[in-house]
Amino acid sequence: MKNNGDVGQSIVVTAEDLRRIVRFEQTWKEFLQQASPGDVDLIFEGDYTPAMEDWETAVRNLREKKADWQQFAGDWFFMFVYNEELNLTLRLPDDPGGVLLPATEEDVACDLYSELLRAYREYDEAENPGTLRDFQEAFPFRDLLLEVQYFREDQDKPLFRRRFTDRSCLAFVQACSRPAVWEKIPEGMRKLSRRMADELCGKENEQALEIRGYGSYEGSGMYPRDWTVSRDSLLAAYTIEPKSYIANTLGYIYYYGRCNGGIRQYDEAFRWFSCGAAGGSQESRYKLGDMFLDGLGVPKSQDTALHLYKSVYDETLREFCAGEKDGNFADAALRMAIIARKAGERYTELWYQYSLQADYAIRLRLPFDEYGDSQVFVNIQNELSEAGRAYHAVVPKADSIRTGSCSILMNPTEDSTRCLKAILSRTNEKRARLTIFVRNRPDEAQRKSHGTLLTIPEADYCRLQDKISLEIRNIREIRVADSGNRFYYNYVFWNPEKSGFVFCHDEEVTAFIGADDLIWKAPDRTVSADRQMLRFARVRFSHSGRGYDYLCSDESVQAGDKVIVPGYDGETQAEVVKVFTRAEDDTDLPVEKYKSVIRKCE
Repeated sequence: MKNNGDVGQSIVVTAEDLRRIVRFEQTWKEFLQQASPGDVDLIFEGDYTPAMEDWETAVRNLREKKADWQQFAGDWFFMFVYNEELNLTLRLPDDPGGVLLPATEEDVACDLYSELLRAYREYDEAENPGTLRDFQEAFPFRDLLLEVQYFREDQDKPLFRRRFTDRSCLAFVQACSRPAVWEKIPEGMRKLSRRMADELCGKENEQALEIRGYGSYEGSGMYPRDWTVSRDSLLAAYTIEPKSYIANTLGYIYYYGRCNGGIRQYDEAFRWFSCGAAGGSQESRYKLGDMFLDGLGVPKSQDTALHLYKSVYDETLREFCAGEKDGNFADAALRMAIIARKAGERYTELWYQYSLQADYAIRLRLPFDEYGDSQVFVNIQNELSEAGRAYHAVVPKADSIRTGSCSILMNPTEDSTRCLKAILSRTNEKRARLTIFVRNRPDEAQRKSHGTLLTIPEADYCRLQDKISLEIRNIREIRVADSGNRFYYNYVFWNPEKSGFVFCHDEEVTAFIGADDLIWKAPDRTVSADRQMLRFARVRFSHSGRGYDYLCSDESVQAGDKVIVPGYDGETQAEVVKVFTRAEDDTDLPVEKYKSVIRKCE
């Protein structure tokens, strides 16, 4: 450390200074206080790359000095995160979590630093650091030092014969269970990851049991599909740490009789879906609704089903409007559509409205590649097609909707606490444009603004929007409380005596619009004349099976031909039942979701 002694002057930080600080032999706070009582500019003299021994010493010193969160994070580690020049001088990685296994000295050093960084982020992101567990209890001192010991003792052995801590084994298994990683690693690493996973499961490691349970459920790279292994692993994981999503998955296993030759076990399904619902699982709630709707192992009750469906629908609609596209709104809207269909012809509009919402939501969710979404999409398309035919048999399609109802004005509200902003733009004495915007509640001040899901069955229209624009015609009177052109409201009603719409914010009337009709016009849906056309072959795998669509560029393939396509268990022969073309922007699924015909059978 070199200093000319003047307050506010530059201080040169030597490699030896950095070595002591990295090893927690001196904190940055102590270093700066010793260097100068005032503000200083740090000049780093040369580069210094911390080795495994340096970070090992830091971990030992943190334990021996009984450092707390402030001493660790506030007095020492903060400079490694926020001082970019220091970060470059030490050559610290921005993302040290890329090491699969600590197989080299550099890997171990990176892993030690990674754990220190993880602990710092936990401290930095905590709303109240005082609520964190004591640092000496929370930090994995023993595992990290044992990892160094294992490396020193086993570094000359082949990788598959070395010892690793459970912590390192679990991190390796978690990484390898991701399909993108699994596809790239060699077979030797795959065998090692499976062995480690099974050893951790044998030690009743809850996270490893989850990995094996869900890997066997979906048939991932690490595990072939095996419902029995999945069930037993998830049962063991739930016993160790009850989680609602595990209970929900067990409910599905029993609901579809996965381990019982396809014979459904509704008693067990009801038990596990109930556990899932009690823990907050939306899926479990609507699956319980399915059971009550059809009387599957429980007394048939459409009212109970509706109550369960509606609770999930309301909850997921709020999430969907707040930007959560990968949630359960599509599933909830589909079930509301089904129950509206079962309620009879009086509810045909609701049936189609919910179907439109389910269709829009599943299309936004498909890019997330959620398990089972392809079948959910097919179910929604069937419901949408049937509902659309029934609705438009009574109500003709129209792109311009005239309404005297308050429903479209109230559409953006979730409840009476959701405040809307309205702006009036007069075009002439008899006409005006009313634009409605969604405003955040006070508790949402820092969150992204909510949208509103506008659904107009007459126009086959359903979209998330940040505003709704309406034309007002034949105006008799307009009054705004503050005499301006904008007002706020969270409730609106039609006053038949005054023949107009009354807007209120809580108990205060904020505006009155005397007019009979509001006009909503669907956005222009012009279609590009040069859009790309795609050729499809619809195939089936058995004579009575349903059809599946595959891209097919081979124009010699026709209905009745046999083709080879990617099936569930690899290349599979199927029969072509239909060949058709469709515009790329008019396909049922995103184009990248379709598989292609491999070849025509000779």
